[in-house]
Amino acid sequence: MGGYIPNSIAQAQLDTDFNSFATQGSYYVNEAYAELDVPLVSRMPFAEEIEVQGAFRGFDYSTFGTGGTFKLGARWRPIQDFTLRGTYSTGFRAPGIPELFAGRAPNFPAATDPCDTTNPRTRRSAAPR
Repeated sequence: MGGYIPNSIAQAQLDTDFNSFATQGSYYVNEAYAELDVPLVSRMPFAEEIEVQGAFRGFDYSTFGTGGTFKLGARWRPIQDFTLRGTYSTGFRAPGIPELFAGRAPNFPAATDPCDTTNPRTRRSAAPR
């Protein structure tokens, strides 16, 4: 459970700091993580060490459902003083309480400058046609 309670000035909309109104919410998550590091070869010519790595993270969010991320990697050390490694992985970031349950927030209308010549949407010809 989380929430945000702005100060009384912001709640009365007497400031211009874009503070949102009070909000609260909650969610739960169940997760599992497994990692494996397997040495394949050691102390061989041009293979002082070779190993592979793998990892998996499974999750179940009450707000998003289930999913998972993974990592695959390898490491090769042909000689004692030189190592090459590579990794490929995926990621997931769930939104937080403020992003999911944010209350209303004051805002100002967007302003455009009709004389701005750098923005193609506001560019106008000075000469009448």
